[in-house]
Amino acid sequence: MKAFILANGPVRDYAFLKREIARAQIIVACDGGLRHAEAIGVAPDSVVGDMDSADPGPLANYESGGAKIIRYPADKDDSDFALALDHAITLGASEIVAFGALGGRFDHAAANVCAMYGAMQKNVRARLQDERTCVFFITGSETVNREGYDYISLFPFDGEARGVSTRGLKYPIKSETLRAGETRGLSNRFVGEHAEISVGEGVLLAVKARE
Repeated sequence: MKAFILANGPVRDYAFLKREIARAQIIVACDGGLRHAEAIGVAPDSVVGDMDSADPGPLANYESGGAKIIRYPADKDDSDFALALDHAITLGASEIVAFGALGGRFDHAAANVCAMYGAMQKNVRARLQDERTCVFFITGSETVNREGYDYISLFPFDGEARGVSTRGLKYPIKSETLRAGETRGLSNRFVGEHAEISVGEGVLLAVKARE
């Protein structure tokens, strides 16, 4: 089951968001991310967070229309986004796409990547996406579709990534180790519509980007 999370970061292309979210089976608004649901005229199934940034008017309207409102105290150990991810997983999501999770405060974006890693540890595929960027994790072997992106960068996450190999990229990587503190995997380019990326041991943080 595919879930979309609307976080409170910037969304600059609502037409793009509306096209993407049409494929969602579950829509979760994360606190102030409710404004993005309002902007594209979709009704979230749930709204999750401490509600410090959600507009009270639309929040009340969605609640009266049947949306589930899950309120948390402002003083808590998890971010609203992490709680929204967990909620989507409890609803049965096996794939999660988050919009509004990049491009705002850097510390929030970094925390969102960490929360996405937590979802991966629960065997749920997740990605953070906006109009120019798509962020996700790779373990094992994976076929990565270009989907209109120009670049892909690969970074080790949670320690070294060993036995990294690629096919279908301009600068091939052949059974190499990517280490924290190095930039070996930055700004590679697709040469076709697909690339094969594998890692023998460890986790890769992949970032697809458009010009």
